[in-house]
Amino acid sequence: MQVVAIEKSEMVKISRDDFYKLAQTPMGQIINQISAESLFVEKQQQQQIELLTKTAEERYWILSEKYPNIYQRVAQKHIASYFGITPQSLSRIRKSTK
Repeated sequence: MQVVAIEKSEMVKISRDDFYKLAQTPMGQIINQISAESLFVEKQQQQQIELLTKTAEERYWILSEKYPNIYQRVAQKHIASYFGITPQSLSRIRKSTK
């Protein structure tokens, strides 16, 4: 694995086994909690930016490419809600792209 930094950085490398051992300690649990919260916030911000800058059709294509089988596993109403559109609008987008 290669890591490229755009500014001077210090990195720490830890084995998987040591990571799991660390997660069993109070400090490791705090680190894991902060990491999970940060990832969640970042994902929410990314979704909000996509809602503001991309059309529903563009968001449909992005999701389709990233998760090709999602439409067989998740109800259309939930996907439409994720896109910020109605299920009827999602149905029109799906029909127009086939």
